[in-house]
Amino acid sequence: MKCKKTLALVLAGTMLLPSGAFAADLSRFNDFPNDWSSNALEKAVDHGLLNGSNGRIDGQGLLTRAQMAAIVSRAFGATKSASLKDYRDMLPDAWYYNDMGRAVQMKAFQGADGLLHPDDSITREEAFVVLARAFALTDGRSASLSDFSDNGAVSSWASGSLSALVENGYVNGANGRLNPKNNITRAEFAKIITDMAASYADSSSIANQTVDGNLIVRADGASLSGVTVNGDLIIADGGDKVSLDGVKVTGRIVIRGASTEASLKNCSAGKGVLVSNPNGAASLSVSGGSVGTVTAKSDLVVSGSVDNIVIAEKAALTVQSGASVGSVTVSAAGASVSGAGTVSAVQANANNVTVSTKNTKVTAASGVSGVKAGDK
Repeated sequence: MKCKKTLALVLAGTMLLPSGAFAADLSRFNDFPNDWSSNALEKAVDHGLLNGSNGRIDGQGLLTRAQMAAIVSRAFGATKSASLKDYRDMLPDAWYYNDMGRAVQMKAFQGADGLLHPDDSITREEAFVVLARAFALTDGRSASLSDFSDNGAVSSWASGSLSALVENGYVNGANGRLNPKNNITRAEFAKIITDMAASYADSSSIANQTVDGNLIVRADGASLSGVTVNGDLIIADGGDKVSLDGVKVTGRIVIRGASTEASLKNCSAGKGVLVSNPNGAASLSVSGGSVGTVTAKSDLVVSGSVDNIVIAEKAALTVQSGASVGSVTVSAAGASVSGAGTVSAVQANANNVTVSTKNTKVTAASGVSGVKAGDK
């Protein structure tokens, strides 16, 4: 069964990648391994995540923070960079300067005390936290780590992220241990990220295919029709004007990009839609299908028809003229709901919520204050 699943992932990735997009020429690496890591490293090269250096893939080498930043920003097609002027250890002429800027803009990397430590080896738990942020995973339950003998070694700030990766089957540990403080090798990281991102949509039109595992859409103007994704479908930071028609997703549809629009027509999402765009407002159009609850963790502009929206972090929801939203639940202080469209009801469970859509029934939970409705 495991062999069949691996084959399905490889075939799906090959079909979804355009012909010759990242044809792996493994002969250029004089140290390419022939072991458990070979398949993951090959896929990482195929998908444009790993380039190697001086004829070496260096699978057993320790992954640095800068290398990880480069891999993650490539995986999500990130193009926008954060300013790094406040970080004392970032030199503009360093090979990784732009990669680090993109990883910070993605909110996958966070520095501390004015430092990003780009040349330091990254620990396993640090790497897991970065991946959880990039894939927009909700913190898992700490009980998920109880089966590992070294669960007490997991840092408190990493526990939620590591639990999420364990619960989703991305991290299994070794010999009953997580080894959270150990440094991670390039091969180990390649295995995890290729398991988390089975396939990439880099071509303009894809139809009638099945993907086993998560699919990352990182092409502008990508159009998917009749595609089934047995996992999450992620519209990446670099993906804009993405159109999904009759697409069935068993997991989540995660929107990290779509600054212009993501169009969902007759689509379904078994675990709803999550909007978390680090670059500003995402634009979402929904017509037909059953996408479930749309959760907004960043600004969102909606057109079409959506049954339920949850504003989970401080964000502005704009409902376009002609659009309709059934109910909005606000759980973040300072959020707002506006626009010329129709919103039937808003449940404000946090302070200082502003609702300016017309004819919307607004209810504030007990103890909530500062809720403003209509033109008042």
